[in-house]
Amino acid sequence: MKYGFPSCFSGECGMCDSCNGNYIPNEPMRYTMDKFFDREKMTDEYWRTIHKISKKDLYKNPTNSGFIDKKKVHYGYDCPNRSENQIYRFIETIQDHRCDSLTCKIIYNYANKQDQIRKFPLIPIYKREGIYPHHICGVCIENEAGWKK
Repeated sequence: MKYGFPSCFSGECGMCDSCNGNYIPNEPMRYTMDKFFDREKMTDEYWRTIHKISKKDLYKNPTNSGFIDKKKVHYGYDCPNRSENQIYRFIETIQDHRCDSLTCKIIYNYANKQDQIRKFPLIPIYKREGIYPHHICGVCIENEAGWKK
């Protein structure tokens, strides 16, 4: 299930899935977001999807990626400023890249430090080619429409 705000028209809000902002909710915002999102359900679904990807593609980590697709193309119109197809490449090194979707940011920010250090660097992450930097995880690709190999 996909959670998040609808796409904005400016491409600068930093909160919707179309923006590239590094939006991190502060404590009062977290309290407000708790009213709109079921974090436990989101987190459970997130890790279930990671497990499904791991089984399906024999994925273990970025350096031992099994049969995970190395390239994905998004055929949707993800932002009024960028209406052409977007090509994403799998990052094959263990680094501190995180998904830019609001859902994943919420899950990461609420995770304990141990999970942030040990689990999140192993999640499959794709980076968009081109001048607009953007990262997206395998879970978001699995759950959204408009993605092709």
